[in-house]
Amino acid sequence: MVNPFRPAAAGAESEAAVFMRGAATPRPAGVWQRSTMPDPGWPGVGASAGDPASAAIGHGAGWTCEVRASHLLLINPLGEGALRAPLPALPIEWITDVRASSSAVHYVVDGSVLADAPDLALSFVDPAEIWAATVRTSFGDDFGKAEPVGRNAPCPCGSGLKFKRCHGR
Repeated sequence: MVNPFRPAAAGAESEAAVFMRGAATPRPAGVWQRSTMPDPGWPGVGASAGDPASAAIGHGAGWTCEVRASHLLLINPLGEGALRAPLPALPIEWITDVRASSSAVHYVVDGSVLADAPDLALSFVDPAEIWAATVRTSFGDDFGKAEPVGRNAPCPCGSGLKFKRCHGR
């Protein structure tokens, strides 16, 4: 269970995308746009790492990534949401692997994340500026559940009527 956010650390808005990391054994990975520096001690890939997407990645002890219904959270060891991003498209192989391994590699970069090819975002950044680690990754209880429709929201059937006047009766 994730601790409630502290008011001062409600999660810096970010953008994120996921991909299967190309390595000897493909692993699920995510790329986050850095809006704040990770805590000291967060592993970097280092300037001599070569291809950051295939580099040996350390472990971000205590860091977690939680996949929620509408967003991703990168949570620091204090239980604070360090980064928050709208939920990107999750390929079925990514979901399956994360559920099987309970972990994924997460890269934090200072630059734009390319939603259609997130691994390319790593090639536009100095490797010394890429922070990456394998962290515990899990799905929240609300993942995959539709958010309830408000009475005054448009009806999801597409009729153009408010929900309360259409299917909300």
